[in-house]
Amino acid sequence: MKLPLAIFGVHNSPRIVAQRGAFVLFGKETEALDKHPELSGDQGVVARIVIPAASKRRMFLNLYDIGISDVVVYPDLDGLGREIKNRKGF
Repeated sequence: MKLPLAIFGVHNSPRIVAQRGAFVLFGKETEALDKHPELSGDQGVVARIVIPAASKRRMFLNLYDIGISDVVVYPDLDGLGREIKNRKGF
């Protein structure tokens, strides 16, 4: 296998279900996906999006406003702990 292959995982954990888990299997070449002209470019399915560090907090708050939070992405005690920490400043 030359190019990486994206697959959907078995939904056997709450995290995979919540995150709509997909995985990438690499073949002999392990170069970044956006470096493959077959996958990126005008007709490609992969693009690199760079988010400036200064935008991180605003994006975090915008996601929270539309219902996407730590406990949604990580539906377990770890996610709940992250959410409490982020919301209450612990």
